[in-house]
Amino acid sequence: MMFMRRGNWKSWAEVIIGFALLFMGLDALKQSVPDLKNNPDVLAFLAHYANMGMLSTLLFIGVGTILTLVVQSSSAAMALTLVMCNQGWIPFELAAAMVLGENIGTTITANLAALIGNVHAKRAARAHLIFNVFGVVWMFCVFRLFLGGVDAFMISSNGVSPLDPEQYESIPIALSIFHSAFNIINVLLLIGFVPLIVKIAEKMVTSRGEIDEETKLEYIGTGILATPELSLLEAKKEITKFGNITNRLFGFTMEVLREQNQKKFTEQMRRIAKYEDITDKMEIEIADYLSKVSQGELSEYSSFRVRGMLSIINDLERIGDICYQMSKNIERKRDQKATFNDNQKENMNQILVSVEDALQNMVRNLNSDYSQVSIRKAEILEVEINNTRDKLRNLHLQDIAKNKYSFESGLFYNDLFSSCEKIGDHVFNVNEAMVGVK
Repeated sequence: MMFMRRGNWKSWAEVIIGFALLFMGLDALKQSVPDLKNNPDVLAFLAHYANMGMLSTLLFIGVGTILTLVVQSSSAAMALTLVMCNQGWIPFELAAAMVLGENIGTTITANLAALIGNVHAKRAARAHLIFNVFGVVWMFCVFRLFLGGVDAFMISSNGVSPLDPEQYESIPIALSIFHSAFNIINVLLLIGFVPLIVKIAEKMVTSRGEIDEETKLEYIGTGILATPELSLLEAKKEITKFGNITNRLFGFTMEVLREQNQKKFTEQMRRIAKYEDITDKMEIEIADYLSKVSQGELSEYSSFRVRGMLSIINDLERIGDICYQMSKNIERKRDQKATFNDNQKENMNQILVSVEDALQNMVRNLNSDYSQVSIRKAEILEVEINNTRDKLRNLHLQDIAKNKYSFESGLFYNDLFSSCEKIGDHVFNVNEAMVGVK
């Protein structure tokens, strides 16, 4: 399957191989763990701390947390716990306590990973911490009762008790049931408190304002995911956000053209400059991420997608540049006190609306599965923009010849509707890249 040409076959091959390696790893782990039965000192140590009631439970919650931090993987820590249980080295109660500790430990590793992430990554890590710590707190309060419920279930379904030291072979299954039940119940308990968790996470990680929310990448960071297809999926999400920001930037440009209040105009110009800088940074960071992805093992289809994505972000950045240039032209027009007559305003509004429709259609396509995107509507909108530009240019030449407005006003007018047509070209290029034409 790995040698098949189709990308889907390769992806399924990675799933099967990964699943096989997981169990090979567990077998190797089982064979490599020291034989504690022949180490009485360690056994004495465990026995000493296993009979302290709830204090012993707290201690092994801490052991599970530290173990997860050391191996940097809750899955590996859980595997170690299962192996120890399977060999009968630790009782069910302490293994369950270790599992609770591993749930806390995995949030710490996530928070360490989020240190270099953006504000959204840090908040997601804090929400993870809140969720798991709260779950461990309530489970600690009903720990004995919950273990009794798992024990009763095991006796009724399998006829064995994980609490019986003589039946230690049943502990791994009981531990899996305990872990699954704990997480499912925790989700059911906290799903209604998601807005509250969000507020707490936002207070723990404060934003520096709108610029912090937009200037950094939200879905991709410095690390590349193990599977290239997953990395490309994250890049696609970031490109969709990029398209939304570009669409918003064009909306700001339309606003400054119509704004009469000088204070609001100045604020809007500052916002446009900031967003244009955002588009520049996003292009560089996404391109850098895609270049790192392309250095790995990619299928022919994935390589094709990377090239298309690089083309898309280049055109989106160009749209941002043109919007910024339009805003500077509008600012110069305002400084020179050049005005548009009613016909110019009406004509400009016509092409602005057409470009806005094209951008919104582009954003919808970016939100869709690229393989399902149809370019037909984009073609219609592109032709409409080009025809409108041609019509406005012909009318402009006639009006200039008839002195219907000043030469300075005509220059700004011509620059603006020509820039709109250029934006339309880049929007169409984005749609072409999505369907694989470009």
